[in-house]
Amino acid sequence: MNPVEFDKDRHEYKFDGKIIPSVTQLIPFEKSDFVTDEQMEFARQEGIYIHGVIDTFLKTNAVDDESIIRPFSDFLEEAGKSFGQLVLSETPLASSHPKFAGTPDLVFDNAIVDIKRTFHNKKIHALQCAAYNFLAAQNKVIKRTKNHLILVIDMDTETYTTHSVYDNQSESVFLNLVHKWHIEEQFSKYLKSV
Repeated sequence: MNPVEFDKDRHEYKFDGKIIPSVTQLIPFEKSDFVTDEQMEFARQEGIYIHGVIDTFLKTNAVDDESIIRPFSDFLEEAGKSFGQLVLSETPLASSHPKFAGTPDLVFDNAIVDIKRTFHNKKIHALQCAAYNFLAAQNKVIKRTKNHLILVIDMDTETYTTHSVYDNQSESVFLNLVHKWHIEEQFSKYLKSV
């Protein structure tokens, strides 16, 4: 696997000692006009909490919150039948070319799964899963797969839903976003040089 340093507090990735863009940094997320900044922050914190509970469960088998782990365990049981073994979770990966990094939520033998608290924009979710699929394949974690899923955990009903988001154009669109970022960085450095 490509060596990558990840600063969790800053959400900053370094490859060969240089900061590189993250998957979420590269994707132009849209904020709804109907959502306040406070609601966005609450959703972000809830997402961090859900990911943390699941990561702890996968690493230690500890059940910190049954409203999350019960549906997640149900999902794992079903996923094992369709997607094979869980290969890695919450592991930072980097691409050497083009340079970018990200932390896939769940990578199975034959699936990329991103955990969300709600399902929003299928095209945006498709870009994110395609990026993680690219990273996992380039790092020889798995072969490329067309099983790109969003896993939504509903803590109130203790259920889960999955949404297939594979789109055959999403990888090339995402890689164009990476190239655009690097071009803009190079242009910015050019303008600042003497």
